[in-house]
Amino acid sequence: MKAPLRNLLALCLASLAGCGGGLDAQPAASAAAATTVGGGASAPAHPSGVANAQFLRRLQSARVTVAHRGVRRVEQHWRIGDEAQELSYREQVASDGAGRFAIEALEQLTPGADQASESAADGAFMLLHQARAGFTWRYRDFAVRDVDAFLMNYDLVPLSSLAVVLGRPCDEYFVQRSVGHAVRYSIAVDRETGLVLRTRHETAAGDLLGLVEYESLELAPDLSAVAWHTPVTHEEPLERDPNAAAQQLGFRPRLPRTDGGVFRLLEAQLITAPDPQGGEQRWAKHTLTDGVEVLFFLHGGSAPAAREDVVRVAPPVGPWNTAEGSLRGEQFTCLGRVSVDELLDVIASTL
Repeated sequence: MKAPLRNLLALCLASLAGCGGGLDAQPAASAAAATTVGGGASAPAHPSGVANAQFLRRLQSARVTVAHRGVRRVEQHWRIGDEAQELSYREQVASDGAGRFAIEALEQLTPGADQASESAADGAFMLLHQARAGFTWRYRDFAVRDVDAFLMNYDLVPLSSLAVVLGRPCDEYFVQRSVGHAVRYSIAVDRETGLVLRTRHETAAGDLLGLVEYESLELAPDLSAVAWHTPVTHEEPLERDPNAAAQQLGFRPRLPRTDGGVFRLLEAQLITAPDPQGGEQRWAKHTLTDGVEVLFFLHGGSAPAAREDVVRVAPPVGPWNTAEGSLRGEQFTCLGRVSVDELLDVIASTL
């Protein structure tokens, strides 16, 4: 990978790691609205028709509008070649019910080769988790990010069994992408609050990719001592009008087409970052969603050495795929927990 493209990929990862301000960018809703569905908070919600959209909006807003604190066990599974890899750890999360959040790794559970290497790896992991707090909260886990896109792209199937997590009754649902890239989740939704207390992320063949499960939960806790998340990169909303956005960026934004496709635009931002050659660079970051998964398209800067358009596809990292290169003199990176074909379709839609 050439140095300019390495710099862009590093910028992309840094911006995703530090994304999000003190307030989580989720739709505003009252706490009361987020905890009442159908016959009341204690009634099971088996969504269908209009109630389906209401239920999805409840899922969308609960983690932001329900004040809570808890400890979660997280497992991530992937393969490098034929070798299975695993990372498991505990983390503490908190939400004040008004948009602020905090997330902190408590301990790494994956065993190391020996005590010394395990201690060093644990310290490095804690720092990395802290740096990625914004990304982890907003994008790592299952969430309904756009109700209309979810209804277009996903099937939501209620399961007949009643789940119990931390002694709390939960309704279980099977969520599967109905078009394109096969994605499926099993979720346990707390009846009282609408919080997703357990999530299993699997491949189409049923292989486990990830597990997130609450091991403790406090509702309306004392959060006076919580250090809330603050962003580590400078980002600002990108103007929706292309001409105004071009003035803001200093170059014309390449807007991915989202009309009638799988993905919808979730947000568009201007990123300002130091230029390795001195001064600063400006980048456009477009975040798209199919209702659950997210896809990021970043572009900007210049690639003076590039004499032709180049697109490179990197080896996958678990369920994440990345395509990067240069197009018409600009550098770009496109990545997401989606198929390579979908990444390439989004890139092509910007030309």
